[in-house]
Parts: sequence; structure tokens; C-alpha cells
Amino acid sequence: TDNQSGVDSYEIYVNGTKVSTTNSYTITNMPFNASYSYYVIVTDKAGNSRQSSTGTVSNKLYVSNATDLRNLATAVNSGNSFNGKTIIQTANIALGCSSTNQWTPIGNSNYAFAGTYDGNHKTISGMYINNTSWYQGLFGYNKGSIVNLGLTSGTVKGMQYIGGIVGYNDTTGFIASCYNKANIIAAIIM
Repeated sequence: TDNQSGVDSYEIYVNGTKVSTTNSYTITNMPFNASYSYYVIVTDKAGNSRQSSTGTVSNKLYVSNATDLRNLATAVNSGNSFNGKTIIQTANIALGCSSTNQWTPIGNSNYAFAGTYDGNHKTISGMYINNTSWYQGLFGYNKGSIVNLGLTSGTVKGMQYIGGIVGYNDTTGFIASCYNKANIIAAIIM
């Protein structure tokens, strides 16, 4: 802008279409994993215009706390596999689980997780599971990709297919750059 004359107008373009003549714009109802390009043209009162460089915004799902993670588990366990979608963890998460507030794994034998979970080199702590069910872990049943995640504390006790990060990793599942420091206990029935 010209310091002498001030800003006269803004034009915001998304995917080549002018969407606003104010200094801000919010994209609503953006399809998941969609990507949009944008730029802004600012004109000062002297008639000088300048266009910003083009940027890109994409719609990804972010988790930043225990509630977000529980909502992810509920969605997957209700049939949303998140296939083709990316979930990014933005902060270290303390689950705060206990014997009266146990963790429900993300995915089960009926509904597996099939998206990409990027832990973004963050950690999860305080997970607690104690039952005789199969497919127990942060993720119970994985057909997707889980990367860059650390489980720093917790206890997982289950019957079969149990683990810290993943209880059962299907042949299509991929796990990389993850670590587990939770206690894993396999229940034995005689």
C-alpha cells in the first residue's frame, strides 16, 4: 500500500474467482482433503494495485486434545474409516484415563481406521485399558498409516491383538517413526 494515500479496496480470489471485497474471507463447507489456491489484490487510494503471491489452503482434520482424540475414536467406531483423509496431531495430549475412565481404541474388528494419522512428532500419555477384549491399543484395528507418534505412558491389558500404538495392524496398515512406553499385558485364560 501507499503510506500517503491508504488502502482503498481489497479483492480476495479463491481458485481464480473473486469471493470478497473486504480484508478477510472464511471458506465454509469445505470438502475434506480439498485444496484451494488464493491471492489478494490491494489497491491504494492513488490507484496503485498490488497482488499477493498465491497461497494454498487445504482441509485436514486436526486433533489437539483428549476430546478430539475421543471424537476420532467415536467416528471410526461408528463406521467412518477416514480412508484417504489425513489427521494431524497439533499438541501433546494427556488422555487422563483411569480404571473408571478407560480408553476406547480407535477402530475395531468391525470398523478399522483406514486414514493417515500423523502424530507430528507429538506424544500421547495416560492411556488406560483393562479388559479381556481383542484389538486393544491407542488404535485397536489399523488399515491405514500411523506415523510420527509417541505413546509415553499408560497400561494396555487385553486378550489378543494388543499393543501400545496399535493392537492389530492389518496387512494394508503402515506404522513408521512411532514408539511405545506403555505397559502391555496379555490376559491369559486357562
